[in-house]
Amino acid sequence: MSFAVLHMQKMKAGSLKGIENHNERLKESRTNPDIDKSKTHLNIDFHKADERTYYMRVKDRIQELNLPKAVRKDAVVAVGFVATSDKAFFDNLSPDQTNRFFKLTHDFLKERYGEKNVIASKLHLDERTPHLHTYIVPVTSDGRLSAKDVFTRSELKSLQTDYHKHMVNNGFEMEKGQSSRSHIDTAEFKKQTAYKELNELESKIANLVSQKNALEIDLNAFRKKLDPLKDVQVDFDKIDSLEAKYGVLNKNKVTINADEFENLKKLAKKSIVLEKDLANLTSEKNSVQADLKKAYQLLQEDREKNQKLTRRYKALEKENDTIKEILGPENMEKVMKKINLQEQKSLEKTLKPKVQDLEV
Repeated sequence: MSFAVLHMQKMKAGSLKGIENHNERLKESRTNPDIDKSKTHLNIDFHKADERTYYMRVKDRIQELNLPKAVRKDAVVAVGFVATSDKAFFDNLSPDQTNRFFKLTHDFLKERYGEKNVIASKLHLDERTPHLHTYIVPVTSDGRLSAKDVFTRSELKSLQTDYHKHMVNNGFEMEKGQSSRSHIDTAEFKKQTAYKELNELESKIANLVSQKNALEIDLNAFRKKLDPLKDVQVDFDKIDSLEAKYGVLNKNKVTINADEFENLKKLAKKSIVLEKDLANLTSEKNSVQADLKKAYQLLQEDREKNQKLTRRYKALEKENDTIKEILGPENMEKVMKKINLQEQKSLEKTLKPKVQDLEV
């Protein structure tokens, strides 16, 4: 049975731009080989229309909280959820059922953490496996910004339990996903999901090979059943040489020996049955071989994608370590400040012409 997967990742202000570019397909991705541009128009936005950037949505929501202190530059300002299951699960759903699955997920998160705190919720149908990205600002019940207090150990555990119950109660038979204190990033999550699908595909291939071997055994046994009929042609020759006696009044009717007639009937019936059995076995074998060939092709594609994901993941880790080594801890705050300043300048550039129009 498939799992109800709900993965969580904490985010800081500096990562919001890249997340928006990926979610909204604002730039061509060089790191995700799964995106099929011809299907991007199928993606669905479950969040209300909003012209603001993700950064500004988060910033405006935090301002609404009227916090007594300024938010630290390295604070967690958003939390992202990735909801999905394995590819086989969605292959068995219609498009309407798939959309309903993710709409239910969106509503579950919205009601649990507050509609005001949702900044984006995008369903991606242009990748190998459908999945939903939902982002919220972590606001406590008493109006504080604190991912640590919102997503406690007990909350993470009950989140998986409640989400699983919610989906089952709405007609989706699934197993509960695993809760985890240490949440992996999206690249690692995709890699692990790909490995899981790869293992399932290898298991399917093993089953197909077993079916193929079983059919080979059946065919060999069937051929042995045909061995006694090798002399059937001789019987046909004997039949052809039979002398038939034509009727006196009706030349279209003939008379033959009763024993020979019964043998002819038995032979005809057996021949028809054997021909059907052979045709069925051959057809079934061909079908299994076709499925096996297709499964091997999918396996090869998955292995290639896994290799790409692994190489990209290692490259990102190396790149991240290099940046940390070059900058050092004391410069990280400066980098974050620069990123925020760039966002501010971009906004000012956008608003300046509008302000000038108003002044005129």
